[in-house]
Amino acid sequence: METLRKIFQKIINISVLFFIIVLFASAINFVAIIHPIKSNNKAIPNDYNLESENVNLIANDGARLSAWFIPSDKTDKALIILHGYGVSKADMISKINPLFYPDFSVLLVDLRYFGQSEGLYTTFGISERNDIVKAVDFLEERGYEKIGIFGFSLGGATAILTANEDSRVDAVASYASFSDMMTLGENRYNSIFGVVGESIVQLIYGWSQITFKESVTKISPYNAIRNLKIPVLIAHNKKDKIIPFSHAKQLEEAVSANLRAEFYFSETGSHTKIPDDFLIKLKSFFERNI
Repeated sequence: METLRKIFQKIINISVLFFIIVLFASAINFVAIIHPIKSNNKAIPNDYNLESENVNLIANDGARLSAWFIPSDKTDKALIILHGYGVSKADMISKINPLFYPDFSVLLVDLRYFGQSEGLYTTFGISERNDIVKAVDFLEERGYEKIGIFGFSLGGATAILTANEDSRVDAVASYASFSDMMTLGENRYNSIFGVVGESIVQLIYGWSQITFKESVTKISPYNAIRNLKIPVLIAHNKKDKIIPFSHAKQLEEAVSANLRAEFYFSETGSHTKIPDDFLIKLKSFFERNI
């Protein structure tokens, strides 16, 4: 009997230790993913002979969001450009001229926490979807009624979420967006930690609920895009190792009822390298749809 009690006690001790280790691992990973290393790209519009206006957008929670507005007097159309995870608007500026400007006025925004924007951490779309509504407000105040959004990776997810929130968006395009945070977390941590990965993912979602007051499991471009009736362009690289191509296929399925949806799935390139022919398609998409 004494031997059985010792065995049970060992099992309990091991289980408690395992839980503490997994809890600690989830906390460390959560802190790391909401505070990624930031890009140090110092590019500015003047480097590309673009005259711009420095803009500060004020989010609902008071955070100041930094943006560059590059107006064109040749058009009444405007685009909002959103960068990806870990980078900033400075990493997108090289794509503006002559791809979008002067055929469109352009507003490049630093998502919260990134670039020159304020914010203690990224929220993966929870706050960002409302932040970009402020960018739409800015363009509307400047007299623009034809507005499109293009986002890369996290910016692509944010673009889709914002378009679902704001009927003033006329067309939306994304490159390498995730379909939902639940799937992305499972992809990432199950491949690294195996069966333990599922426990870490669930705990990370718990930390997000505590920190953001809303779980990242609710951040779902997959659900948002199902509601869109506006023109949509979904692009992805089939060999993407950061956000698997399966996410694009899920988005494709979700938007299948939208006859105005378009797709671009490339065989070459990577998550961070946008193919030149996609940029040509992207410009054509917005020319036709806003």
